[in-house]
Amino acid sequence: MQQVFANNFVPKGRYICLNCSKEFILEKREYLRPCDECGYNQFKANIILQMSGDELKEKCRDVIRVLEVSTFLFEEKGQKEFLNVMAINLRLLLCDGENSLLPKVYKNPQFNKANAKYKDNVLLPKDLFFNELEQVDLNTFLGTVLAYPRNARPITVKKCIRSVANKLGGAHVDSEMESDAFLSGTLAKYYITEVAKYIIDMCEFDYKKDIGEFLNLMR
Repeated sequence: MQQVFANNFVPKGRYICLNCSKEFILEKREYLRPCDECGYNQFKANIILQMSGDELKEKCRDVIRVLEVSTFLFEEKGQKEFLNVMAINLRLLLCDGENSLLPKVYKNPQFNKANAKYKDNVLLPKDLFFNELEQVDLNTFLGTVLAYPRNARPITVKKCIRSVANKLGGAHVDSEMESDAFLSGTLAKYYITEVAKYIIDMCEFDYKKDIGEFLNLMR
């Protein structure tokens, strides 16, 4: 935590008086006055830094460009390790709650609704974005069930992405994991590419052009 002084404009965050320990929560950038409990003018602070709109757009662009390249290397070049890279970047875009990049840059993104027909309790990857005429919001899309495994919880889009990004060689590797997390990982290769390509197209990136530029850089 940082030490800050009163009588200054300060960012959004949590401020604790260094004299009496009274806590103040500021929901936006504003003028910090001395403690109204004891009058002391020094605080320790947990400051929340916020990106500007342009910074968010640039970060989102960078994440999608990495998603393009990792999708190409996984799908076209057979580099299996890049499935994890795809999942990590999809997590950043879609599955980080209020910090998810996609809805910060593309307000209220909509997704084609899945065709809710299951074969042997599994949604076919080609049916994930089946219905162009009916769309759903991000939370509904993330809750789309990909499979109903026996003796395990349903596997959703969100569970599939986060299992690979968090537990199966992405953010960290777990030698032991719940059965539904393991099943999510085994299903991931069939769905993560579909989600990645849909996001790339939704955000109006030219996949073929961008990959062509990437290959030229590699020569």
